[in-house]
Amino acid sequence: MLLSGKEKWLDRVRREGKVELLLGSARNRFGAKPVAQLAALLSTVKAPDPIDEIGRLIVACETNEALLALLGQMALQHAVVCRGLEESLPIKTGI
Repeated sequence: MLLSGKEKWLDRVRREGKVELLLGSARNRFGAKPVAQLAALLSTVKAPDPIDEIGRLIVACETNEALLALLGQMALQHAVVCRGLEESLPIKTGI
């Protein structure tokens, strides 16, 4: 099904709102360190499922390190290619 221009715009606004909410939540819970890595990952993800999954990780993880490790695994699962992300994540993607 093709989306109209208005529907596409609404989808983009909703996604951007979710991304900002996730970044704010990560910053409040873990400080600034994981926010750059998370922003890089989110900038490459287009589907809503990974965004929702990242939200669950932010709530579930006890530490900054645990969040970064799981984000690294997520990057592997979703074959995310992002300049600089591989070097900053604890689990190397090899991409």
